[in-house]
Amino acid sequence: TLVVVDARTGRTILRAGTRRLGAALRPESSIHNDRIREWTGRYGLANYRWSPGGHHLLFANGHAIGWIGVKSGHSRILARVKGWPTQFSLSPHDHWLSFVFHHTIELVRPGATSEPAPILKAARGMRIGALDWTYREELGLRSGYAWSPRGHELAFVEFDERGVLRYPLLNNVRQHPTIYWQRYPEPGARNPHARLGLYDTQTGKVRWIAIPGLAHGYLARFGWYEHGRALYAEVLNRAQTRLHLDRISPRNGTIRNLLTLSDPDWIDVHNDLVFLPHGGFIFGTDQSGWHHLDRFNHDGKKLVSLTPGPGNVAHL
Repeated sequence: TLVVVDARTGRTILRAGTRRLGAALRPESSIHNDRIREWTGRYGLANYRWSPGGHHLLFANGHAIGWIGVKSGHSRILARVKGWPTQFSLSPHDHWLSFVFHHTIELVRPGATSEPAPILKAARGMRIGALDWTYREELGLRSGYAWSPRGHELAFVEFDERGVLRYPLLNNVRQHPTIYWQRYPEPGARNPHARLGLYDTQTGKVRWIAIPGLAHGYLARFGWYEHGRALYAEVLNRAQTRLHLDRISPRNGTIRNLLTLSDPDWIDVHNDLVFLPHGGFIFGTDQSGWHHLDRFNHDGKKLVSLTPGPGNVAHL
């Protein structure tokens, strides 16, 4: 049973079971693709999520993506796909439905009769918004793209896995085990190369952002802030001893460094970053020996430690 509760009043505003939702609440066992089923369980990827406005719950059931109205309880199919989509999302204002399928991002108008179309065709060994093993497993990234607040642009990561070593993995899920090959960068061997792209839904064109240090590092986190007037990017070197947080102008691609952290041993990647509405940001650092939250101004100057003293902040 899917239950939605109003946090302000404690009142249940939606209670829907399998009879009402049908295939929307299919269990993980219904996913026929063994690898996607394993990823769904390992990374806790639910087959439903909120729409940007909070009025609907999106769901994927293997051959379709739909939504259910939180207040009305009515469900509707938004698009049909030939397989199991991942990273499905609605753009702000519900103009576009996006998801990852066959290693690329596909877009379609919700409810349209036309087929979803990829923003770029993924050549062999390439991934467009589809996370590779390193980013999903080691860096904990859960989405390879992000919509701008206005919904006109899509920031995404392209991964070039060509030349990355392949590692054989045994699939014991099936009655008769099989072997599949996973791109796995061993220490000292080639890593997947990542670059940040901006897709304009109005022109259908892609612009690439040249981020310093990314050629031999990781794009650990990225997203939008300043109401869509800027992007941020966290770039980590391969040794994971240096991280810089950059501000990127989506209009002209100019980059300004906000913060640089160094540690002789290790920098842990996390999600403790919040940009404040009146400027500046809160960021989690380990510079004191504990994981604390610090407040910085818009130029990256530390203003105050918000959680001083012994002990670690679990998350923000």
